[in-house]
Amino acid sequence: MSVSQSHIQILSRNPVLLLIKYIIVISVRRKRLLKPVLVDTHCHLDMAPFDDDRAEVVKRAEDAGIKYLINAGSDRNGNIRGLELSNEYPPCICFRRNSSA
Repeated sequence: MSVSQSHIQILSRNPVLLLIKYIIVISVRRKRLLKPVLVDTHCHLDMAPFDDDRAEVVKRAEDAGIKYLINAGSDRNGNIRGLELSNEYPPCICFRRNSSA
């Protein structure tokens, strides 16, 4: 089965699909079978309501078996904070919601 050019374009624009592609490529390179993982595909851990207990929220997600938390920045500051969170909390992945943010 070949991948068409339109499929490649969709993959390059969708961060969730890019993550899945990354996991598949790494698994194939390491010659390991893919294991299902849980991914929270849309969260806003960068927002102020999480300031007091962000670490506990991430820990609960990990304890529940969630492998990745994809933080969707809603503006420029959210994107910047999301990138910072991805360094602080390894399960967090940040992506920019739109090109103007």
